[in-house]
Parts: sequence; C-alpha cells; structure tokens
Amino acid sequence: MRKHLPMLAFLFLLTSAPVCLAQRGAEKSPPQRSHEEIEREMLERFEAAYGMKPADVLAGGRPVPLKLPKGDGAWVIQVFTSGGLAGRGKGDLTVSSRGALTLTQAGAECAQALAPDSLQTLAQAVMSAQTKSFEAAPSGVCHDCYMTVMLLQRREAGGRTRTYRFSWDDVTAAKVPADVMLIYRTAAALASEPQQ
Repeated sequence: MRKHLPMLAFLFLLTSAPVCLAQRGAEKSPPQRSHEEIEREMLERFEAAYGMKPADVLAGGRPVPLKLPKGDGAWVIQVFTSGGLAGRGKGDLTVSSRGALTLTQAGAECAQALAPDSLQTLAQAVMSAQTKSFEAAPSGVCHDCYMTVMLLQRREAGGRTRTYRFSWDDVTAAKVPADVMLIYRTAAALASEPQQ
C-alpha cells in the first residue's frame, strides 16, 4: 500500500485540480443575477425616485401634484415615465404656464425658462382639452414597454382647480384621447427643442 501511496496522491491531485480551479474561477467572475433580482432593483429605483411603486402609479397611486401658479388660466403638466428595456423610462417632464420647464433624465435634472411664444401652442392645447381623466390598464403583453403617467392641473372658469390624470403604456397609447395626446406631444417637443 505504501508503494501505491504516491501514485494515489498524484491521481487525487490530478482529479481535484479542475474542481479547485473551477471554484477559483467562479469566485472571480461576477455572480449572475436572476430576472427577479434585476426586476426587484428596477422597482426599488422607481420607488426611490417617485415614492411609489410602478404598479401603484398605473393602478391608482397618486403622484403629488405640484403647486399651481397663481392667476386665471394657470396650469401645470407633469409627465412621469418608467419601464423600457433598462426599466428607467424615457425621463420625466414638468411644464407650467409660467414657462418653467424641468426635464429629468438618468438622474440629471435640467431646468429652463420658456419664452411666452414657445408656450402658446401648449397653453391652447391645455385650456381647450375637453376630457376627463383617462387611465388605460397596463396591456400586460409588453414587459419592456414604456409606461407614462401625465398629470394635468389647471385653473378653470370660476377659479376652480382641477387635476386630471392620464396613464398608458406603449400598447395602450392608441386609446388615449386625441386632445390628451396633443398636450403630451407638444410638451415633449418643447422639452426636446433647444431654448435660447
């Protein structure tokens, strides 16, 4: 038996070396994350940014509306997005009748003042919209779709303040009333234009 001991030791080392090397290699490579872990992280980021879960936003959770500027015909539009491949949305947007525009993308915020003539088309769309709140249930067929929630606050005739809420995803966007989509697209266009 002692004669065979060096040979057995050599065979043992030979057969266990790949296992040890595989363990060392596994220690060096980053651990693979499951879809559940990635989704949990995305939901935590959304909740940290908005103070609510995405499902709450589309199922009746309420983002806090901003303070409405003073004066007749005052309004504020807030657009919140989430989802997409990275789960971070397209960015968020706030525009007021005073010309204050704030765009938030990838954690960076850009604020600018819009010229009154730049606001004219948007102001007309906001004040002429004849719609009620509209909330499309998430389609459930597109897990990487963008989800959009838009709040419209406006001071209407008689000084009455109303807040309207609209929500949709990429699949249900075609169901959004045309006057609401006009407001959304006009506000998004202002945010993408370079301002002087």
